[in-house]
Amino acid sequence: MPTRRHLLASLSSLTLAACGGGGGSPPPPPAPAPALRLSSDRSQYFVGEQAELRVEFSGSGARLEPGFGRVQSGQVLRTRALAGPLQLRLEVDAAPGQTPQRAELNLDVRYRDRFSPVGDFSASSHSALALADGRVLVLGGSRGGVVLSDGIDRFDPVQRRFERIGSLSSGRSEATAVQLPDGRVLLAGGITALPVANRTELIVPSTGQVQTSGNLAQTRHGHSLTLLANGRVLIAGGTARASAELWDPQSGRLSFTASPMQHDRSGHSATLLSDGRVLIAGGHRIGEGPYVFAELFDPASGRFTPLPEQGLAPRAAHSAWRAPDGRVLLLAGERARGDSLEVLADALRFDPQTLRFETLPGLGQARTLAQAAPLGDGRWLLLGGQSVGERALRRNEAWAPGQAALPRAELPEPRVLHSLTPLPDGRLLVLGGEGLQGQLVPTALLYE
Repeated sequence: MPTRRHLLASLSSLTLAACGGGGGSPPPPPAPAPALRLSSDRSQYFVGEQAELRVEFSGSGARLEPGFGRVQSGQVLRTRALAGPLQLRLEVDAAPGQTPQRAELNLDVRYRDRFSPVGDFSASSHSALALADGRVLVLGGSRGGVVLSDGIDRFDPVQRRFERIGSLSSGRSEATAVQLPDGRVLLAGGITALPVANRTELIVPSTGQVQTSGNLAQTRHGHSLTLLANGRVLIAGGTARASAELWDPQSGRLSFTASPMQHDRSGHSATLLSDGRVLIAGGHRIGEGPYVFAELFDPASGRFTPLPEQGLAPRAAHSAWRAPDGRVLLLAGERARGDSLEVLADALRFDPQTLRFETLPGLGQARTLAQAAPLGDGRWLLLGGQSVGERALRRNEAWAPGQAALPRAELPEPRVLHSLTPLPDGRLLVLGGEGLQGQLVPTALLYE
């Protein structure tokens, strides 16, 4: 009979056999997932500020987009000045056939909803143009002198100061301007102090140098100026004008388009579409006959084609913007009702795919001659202007399609005939304008 010692020895040997022998070791634990982190120094930022980022990952390298490219683990990076909410994507290098690791970070960027003074600058009916280098060029206008101003000034948002850099060939107001691909600025039309209203001028923003560049066949004010994808400039309409002209950057000469618009237009909008055509919408007309609300200009043929009739009432002095999805918004404005004006509190949205407009309600304030600019979060700021019984408005609002308008900080002083210019860091330059009594408003502001 086996003894108790023999039984214990047998059990012990069976246990060792089940474990694979006494000399083995347990399997290693699974390797920890490689570290992957994309973080920022704060949870919220205001427009114009910079974010500090830190990237951590295992691997030879990675890409951080948009705007950074190749990065190394442990790097501390700074964004450019933030103009609105930003989504960042980190993708780590992976071997062929393997799925790369990815991380995302959403930066919450908001407006303080306030106005900050940046100096004195009195002007109305001037031209203000955002330059490619982030500065703003201010041209002509009424500046309180006996005659219209011929001033060429430049605003530096970093130093917060204005600098006079040159003079136009004549005082000029209600002109339109556009920056060309080579950096120069083309100025055309408007009302001039000297009899040179048909003269177009080229301005070099870095030096203030001015040269004449061809003459319009017809003088124009209340017209539009649009830089086309091919580098030419479309100058369309104006009071009692149905014609349009093309400026050629190679020769500096102007020529009529192959066809005129359907009728005269002033105070209309001209918006470059994603496919290179131009949407001409609204405007006042002097002539008789049926009113055509909108038409398309095709640079390839040089012709205007009316859009299908939708029974839309006239609209002028509105603000027009192409949204990121390619559709075009027409905001507020006015229409003539006999000897009076009706001020509008709605918007229209044009779809280039269907060639149709839809009416969008929701503006909080009927206004005309307002200035509008995108805020970077899908909304538009409507600032100042006129309304029924109010020569100049102090109230402002932020609006987006399908959303109720939100009141924004009021202007320190009411303004109309002012300008609103987006800066690269998301802030907006509010310049000039006239107050309730027609006086020039002297203080330039930054909305931030």
